[in-house]
Amino acid sequence: MITLTMQATDAIRELVGNAELPDTGGLRLDVNDGSMNSAPPSLALSLVETPASGDEVIDEDGVHVYVSPQVAPLLDGKEIDARSEAGGVTFLVNERP
Repeated sequence: MITLTMQATDAIRELVGNAELPDTGGLRLDVNDGSMNSAPPSLALSLVETPASGDEVIDEDGVHVYVSPQVAPLLDGKEIDARSEAGGVTFLVNERP
């Protein structure tokens, strides 16, 4: 199971609010296939209105995170954190304490 820190929850809430998404809107975690430019696959984040079919849904403090079936096993037991930086936010994937 994936958990969110309070910082991640706050950052996602702000991003979704700024994007003016519906109540079902959230952050989706998926795989960015780098095969087109020879880059290794990486985690892709996007703001979406609803989960895709098969997504794992994480609801925490009114924030929705949708995790694709390809990413869910890779993030099992991990914690999503966030750091606010000038011009944006950086999300981090950490081992759960």
